[in-house]
Amino acid sequence: MKSILIIDDDPLIRKTLSAHLAAKNYEIISAETGEEGLGKFQDSSPDLVILDIRLPDIDGLETLKSIKSQNENASIIIMTAYDDMKTTIEAIKSGAFEYLVKPLDYIELDITIEKAFQVKNLEDKLHFIVEEKQKEYTIDNIIGHSPPMREVFKMIGSVANTRTNILIEGESGTGKELVAKAIHYNSPFNSEPFIVINCSAISDTLLESELFGH
Repeated sequence: MKSILIIDDDPLIRKTLSAHLAAKNYEIISAETGEEGLGKFQDSSPDLVILDIRLPDIDGLETLKSIKSQNENASIIIMTAYDDMKTTIEAIKSGAFEYLVKPLDYIELDITIEKAFQVKNLEDKLHFIVEEKQKEYTIDNIIGHSPPMREVFKMIGSVANTRTNILIEGESGTGKELVAKAIHYNSPFNSEPFIVINCSAISDTLLESELFGH
């Protein structure tokens, strides 16, 4: 059963929202202040947070940022009685999944929650794939103990954290693709696609357009 933390200082909204979501078979946790909400988030690790932007103690945006600092992958839906474009932009920039205006449209809310869980599921799958690729292409899996290979390992480590374009040269069968994958999957950008192109299979006249477009 997925759990949802509701943070709102209005007891009527907490009650009606809790009843609606409980009927959808979600486990409900509620808090009336930002401070209480942060404590319950830390204790319960809910699957989703529904957060009011106006709270009596900690500002909703600050609560959002604090939750994200605890778990950058937290799914958070912001709700407010004020349709404020500046606040909307700030909330999305700070990591909110969506921003809903009160009074809540429960059909829209249900759809938004479902989308949030779908996105979270895809992110979890991607994270798993990346972790498996990191294990597969760890430097430890590249065989070699000679001084030149140690220099290769150093270079992999030094360039993996950069966006630098890298040219890897070597004879056929020496492991150029293995080194390229080791760089990619050990970089901060490892969730982005790694695309392999067999350039020898593309004619010289088409190579440039295939790689860079017409």
